[in-house]
Amino acid sequence: MHPQTELCRCFIHPVEVPPKPKRGRKRRTWRDVILPGIVEALRPYAHTSIVFDVETTVDAHSGQVAKIVYWQEHGLRYVDRCALFAEGLLTPEVTDVCFREGVAYNRLTCTPEDTEIIKAHAAKHGLCCMEMQDFITKIFYRQAWLNKFIPEPKLLLGHNVVFDVGALSHHTGQSRDPKYVRRSVVRYLHLSPNRN
Repeated sequence: MHPQTELCRCFIHPVEVPPKPKRGRKRRTWRDVILPGIVEALRPYAHTSIVFDVETTVDAHSGQVAKIVYWQEHGLRYVDRCALFAEGLLTPEVTDVCFREGVAYNRLTCTPEDTEIIKAHAAKHGLCCMEMQDFITKIFYRQAWLNKFIPEPKLLLGHNVVFDVGALSHHTGQSRDPKYVRRSVVRYLHLSPNRN
């Protein structure tokens, strides 16, 4: 039995468009700003992350649409990472701090009773509570920023991220690049069982 290969290629369009640099200047990226020592100290990943899990509808005809999502944001602000690095205390364990967590509900798939239960649970446990669309635009799509000009990557973590992103999406389609379409078809045929 072959290990399953998940086929997913997502393009997340940032909600915020960074200001355009002045003419004649090279646009700086996080690689130009974050000290190499910080990147080395925090290997394999030196940036913030989101851990999330989506629960979906379960009936066969629903298409397993997202119903509720639990999420946590982990990491430290860049200035805090720099301070720890200067003191020689910067490690991946120190920076794995949950600074915000919450729950979001889909008002299209949750009943009013479900929504009240979710809000009560969030209030009881001190979680942020919001609608699914707000989670997508304000948490999931929002990039981390080193400053107002330089975005920083954000890692998405979950048990089955491909399935969860699919449940959150409202539109799917084939890649416009033919080489990815061919590769996906070949992998699918390779992994699918023989049919007579």
